[in-house]
Order: sequence, then structure tokens, then C-alpha cells
Amino acid sequence: MRSVRNQIQVGLSQEEVDSALALCLDESRPLEGIAQLASLFFQTQHCPKEHKVGRLLQVKRHAESLMSCESHSFLIDLFANRLGYTFLTLNQFEEAIDCYDKVLTINPNYADALINKSAALFRLRCYEECLSVCCSFLAINPNSSIGFSNKVAVLERLGRYAEAIKNCDAALEIDPNCPDALRNKGTVLEKMGLDEEALATYEKALVVTPESHEVLSNKGYVLYKLGCYGEAISSCEEALLRKQDYPEALNHKGLVLFALGRYHEAISYCDAALLIDPGHVYSLNNKGAALYKLGKHEDAKVAYELAIAVEPDYAEAYVNKGFALAALGRYEDAVSCYDISLDLKTDDYEALKNKGVALANLGRYEEALDACETVLSIKHDDYGALYNKGNILDGLCCYNQAVEAYEEAIAVESHYHESYRSKGLALCRAGRYFEAIAAFEAAISIEPSDYRAHNGKGVALSAMGRKEEAIIAFDAALTKKPDHYEAIANKGNALHELGRYEEAIAAFNAATAISI
Repeated sequence: MRSVRNQIQVGLSQEEVDSALALCLDESRPLEGIAQLASLFFQTQHCPKEHKVGRLLQVKRHAESLMSCESHSFLIDLFANRLGYTFLTLNQFEEAIDCYDKVLTINPNYADALINKSAALFRLRCYEECLSVCCSFLAINPNSSIGFSNKVAVLERLGRYAEAIKNCDAALEIDPNCPDALRNKGTVLEKMGLDEEALATYEKALVVTPESHEVLSNKGYVLYKLGCYGEAISSCEEALLRKQDYPEALNHKGLVLFALGRYHEAISYCDAALLIDPGHVYSLNNKGAALYKLGKHEDAKVAYELAIAVEPDYAEAYVNKGFALAALGRYEDAVSCYDISLDLKTDDYEALKNKGVALANLGRYEEALDACETVLSIKHDDYGALYNKGNILDGLCCYNQAVEAYEEAIAVESHYHESYRSKGLALCRAGRYFEAIAAFEAAISIEPSDYRAHNGKGVALSAMGRKEEAIIAFDAALTKKPDHYEAIANKGNALHELGRYEEAIAAFNAATAISI
């Protein structure tokens, strides 16, 4: 979102400027009216940063007292080019808007006030009001490529992508090399899932503005989405060479590191972004994701809550908070998070899918099954939903139907050992032991360290009376996880049935020691 500022040339020599500054900064000499106002304003330019906002507010109050006695041109310059723009650069958006509103009461068509007010509203996430101001600006400046570009930025945030693209094209008709229009078009195309087209658009933008840290960072993000991680990191690093304190580029590099499984490094880049902008919601969210992967579920939950505090309508953060709560065993709270996310984004099937998992963990299988079926009505080949459906049907003791669901999941994604293992367990419960053994062996061939699959194979073999082979399978499970209670207890049962009582007692004692 672009803002503008008019620079006023005063035509004074350096000596005259220095003399005027000395007078303004001399607090021992009382001044009145415009002189006092000028003195106060110049003091804001030379005071410590932590005092700047307070000084500006003092200037603004004094300026308001002069509104009835000064010329319109003076007041417009004061509130638009001096106070409003300075508040905007200091992120004091409400004060900036108040200044621009004062200008617009004098001249409703003052272009700079309109465009800068829209920039402040955008930063406050007041997108509908921002869009209205953008339209007012374009009504009086119909050939402004900047006006169209700003409107595009708002439409993108509102999810009105088709309109955004039309406005991008309108801006590019006016100025084919408008860097903002090219960048914004790339952003919209990315949001529409048209990543290849977005990348091509960013490449065009870089021909126009090769030094743009924003475009380089956005290009890095699209490359990350396309799985081109090396190129993505290079693009983010180029952005950071141009602007080392750009939080978006730091966050985008963190995303790539996350995708590469380098979670500690990802967190360090998120933290670097947050040092610059503590309210950077995407960095907070991505930091939470990395913490979650490291098993730090409570810390992840806190990161997601901070993101939500900054942006209460950030649906993805609610979904991710739900993941963290579910990992902490707080399934009711997880369901509440998923429900909030679904209120914000009704077609978020990821939230609905994970709500089904949480409901199943609460034993609310019928509700969980409804959630899965709804997801599958949106995306019939969603592996996670099919796998969850199998788990839910298994919980409802519908074992043969569960097997069918697992088989559908395997048809979509054949390389996940969990599907084969779960299918084997459902087959066991259905009494289909021979088929169960084949399913467990398929799981083991994909992931030899899956001790649950080894144990499941032992259960099926034991049920078929093949006790010696079952013991071998249980031992294989215990090689992978020596303290696996079920495998030890199952081995004890098999030994007992073979009449190997002392070994059975030893196994039962070991299982009891683990369970205490």
C-alpha cells in the first residue's frame, strides 16, 4: 500500500535555516501562534525518538487551536504533509487518519490525504473503509496507477481476487511498468494458487525494479510453494541484502527452513522478524508451527495465541492452535478453535478435517464421521480425511467399512505406513487375520521401525495359532521399542499358551513394571 508526501521548497539559505532552527529549539524564548507551532514542530524533528509521538501530539493540539484563524492552504499543508505523514511513518495510524480527515473537511478531493488515509486504514486492517477511500481517490484520479494498485492490495486482503486482477490490469494499462501493480498482481495470482503465473509476474516486476526487496521476498515465497527451496532461499537472501530488517523476507526464509526440517533455524528467522515487528502475525504463526514440530506444544500454543491477539480473524492461527491443544490432550478446546476457524472461513476443510479427529478422540464418533464426510464432499480424494474416516469407523466397530476407508486412503497415498498398519488392525478385529498379516508386512516394508505393525502382525499370527512366529514378531517390536507394554504382554500370552510358563511370568512381570 503506497503513501505519498509533498515536499515543500522554502527557498532559504543554509545559514537562514540554521538561524531559524536555533530560534525554534530555544525553549527559553516564548513564542505564539504560528511561530510557536513551527517551534514545536521543529522540536519534534530533533527530540529523542521515545519523545517524538508526545511532541507531535502537542503540535497537533496547538494546530487544532489555530484552525479557525489560518488559511486553508496552510492548514492542508500542516495536517497532510507535516503532521499526518509524520504520524503515518511513526505507525500512529489513528492520529494520521484524524489529521487527514481534517484536511478532507476543508477539501474532500485532496488526493494526498485520500491516498495516505487509505494507507493508514490498510495498516489498521480496516479494509472495507480503506476500499471506500481508494474508490474516492480513483473517482478524482481515474488514471492513477498507484490508486489502482492500492485498491488491488485491499481487494486481495478481502479475498476478492477476480476484482483485484481486473484492477491490476487497469493499472498496467495506464503504466505497463508500474512496479506496485506488477507486485500486487503476483500476490493475487499466488493467493489464487496460480504460482507459476505469479512467479512469471514477479520476474517481470524485477526487470522494472531489480532492487525491490519486496518483489524478491515474494518471489522467494512462491518458489518455496513450488518446492524450489534452494532458489527460494537465494531470493530471500537477495531481498535481505537490499533490506536486512525486512520482516517478510526473514519470515519467508524461515518458511523454507521449516520445509527443510531445520526447525531451530526457522525459529531464529521468525524471532529476527519479530524483533523488527513484534506483531508480525505470519512470523508468530510460523514460529508456532516450528515449535510444534519440535514437540514444544505449549510454547506453540502461546505463539498462536499471540498471533490471534494481533489479528483476531486469522483463521489459520486458530487451526494451528487447535493442533497444539489436541497434542496436549485438550480435545474440547481444540474443537472450539476449529469451530472459530470455520466461522471465519466456512470452506476451510483442513479445520473441519482436524475437528473430526478431535471429536473422534473425545469418543464422539458420529459427529466425527459427519465432519469427515463433509470434507470428502469437498475433496473426495483427501488422504487425511479418508484415513480419519477409517479410524472413526474402527472406533464405531464398523471394521469392514474401516478397511474400505483405509484402502481408499492407500489408493490416494500409497507410501504412508500408518494406513497399512491401521488397515491391519481393522482386519484383525474383523477376524480377517491372513489379510491383516499382509497389511502389517506392507507397513513394515515401508517403515521397518514401526513397532506397532510388528506387534499387530504378532497378534494376527497368534490368533491363527502360529505362536512361535508370533513371538518372533513381538520380539521384533521390542527390538524397536523395548518398553512397548502391549508387545511384552502379548509375548507373555503366547509363551503361556506354549507352556513356557517361566518365560511367560518373566514377560508378565516386565509388562507390570512398565504399567506401574
